[in-house]
Amino acid sequence: MYFPRRTIAIATLSTAAAAGLAQPAAARSMTTHASLASKLTRIFHDHNGAKHLTFSIHDSTYGNFTRNSTYLSQPASNQKVFTAITLMDEVGPSFRYATTVSATKRVVNHIIDGDLVVRGSGDPTLTRSGLLDMAKRLHRKGIHRVTGHLIVDDTRYSHKTSVSGWKPKFVPEESGPVDAFTVDHNAWKHNATFLADPSHANGKLFRHYLRQRHIKIHKRIEVGHAPRHRRLLMTHRSASLAAITDSTLTDSINFDAEMMLREAGAQRSGHGSPKTGAAAVNAVADKYGLPSGVVHDGSGLSYSERSSPDITTRWLLKLRTLPYFTSIYYALPLSCRTGTLEHRLCGRYTAGQVRAKTGTLDHASTLSGYVTSIAGHYVTFSFYASKVKNFGRVYKKVDKAIGLLRRKG
Repeated sequence: MYFPRRTIAIATLSTAAAAGLAQPAAARSMTTHASLASKLTRIFHDHNGAKHLTFSIHDSTYGNFTRNSTYLSQPASNQKVFTAITLMDEVGPSFRYATTVSATKRVVNHIIDGDLVVRGSGDPTLTRSGLLDMAKRLHRKGIHRVTGHLIVDDTRYSHKTSVSGWKPKFVPEESGPVDAFTVDHNAWKHNATFLADPSHANGKLFRHYLRQRHIKIHKRIEVGHAPRHRRLLMTHRSASLAAITDSTLTDSINFDAEMMLREAGAQRSGHGSPKTGAAAVNAVADKYGLPSGVVHDGSGLSYSERSSPDITTRWLLKLRTLPYFTSIYYALPLSCRTGTLEHRLCGRYTAGQVRAKTGTLDHASTLSGYVTSIAGHYVTFSFYASKVKNFGRVYKKVDKAIGLLRRKG
């Protein structure tokens, strides 16, 4: 259902009996609800800085306030919230990616008379220092020489990074190329060869660190499936998914979100890709009876992606009931304190009080999250602006509305 552009839709409050309230309390609640609706209407009456500025607000005491809340537009980085919920639902906050190194033969007299195999797990946090640590651990096992190849198995994920709605320049400007064996966000090189096959370059980097630790690989690097029969030598584990989600949402890291989407797809189907990741998002929506928009990626970079304030608030409300709620809640930027909200919502009543995910694309702005009113009401909100002409005005209007919810909700 669509409401006229300048209308705030007021959800009907239940009767006093149904709500378990005394009649005077119910009357006061309805009066306050109407007052809030009126004030929200005045805030967004005109000159909003965007052709469409829509929202959905749920107050745990006063009910719902909406403005064209089902209108579909670009979620921008609010898409990262759907991605984080999806992967968290699949594996839980304590999940850790595991990059393994194996050999096709036993170590005999410091020699592997076969291949050394590194199998990428999709860990978005693996760094060059992590690779060096892996080489040091292999050296401590007494390995000096490998007569065969260094095989890099990156087959857990597809090699497709760009999706429908991405600008060509997004790789590498907004995200490094995605594969299952990544190093330093696959942003440590930008040449065409690297962008086309980062796993091979990352393999060369690992071989370099092995040589530094006096481990010689006699044959070339091969990228592809690991041999079926191999012996595990070591496992490098990432930080917990909760920790990875914290940085991904707080600092809005596109690459990590793309990797998370593919891992969600891999957990559900055995192989990670934009398609299987999107299917995983839709599967979580079906599991909890939630609506879903049009999903193309994990980061929200796609201009073809579609969602709405109604969809977003319903996901956020459901999130409150799930066991990993705090892992995502505390990963959201904190107003006037952290991440993409460090310099926003710094007013007297909102500084340090709002947890929300920002989103920005050309001509699109979103903000969705949580605030607790001074009266103790839990407020869940989502604001979407599309065809934005003045971002400053959009921020001013939205931030004023959130301040109102904090003070009067």
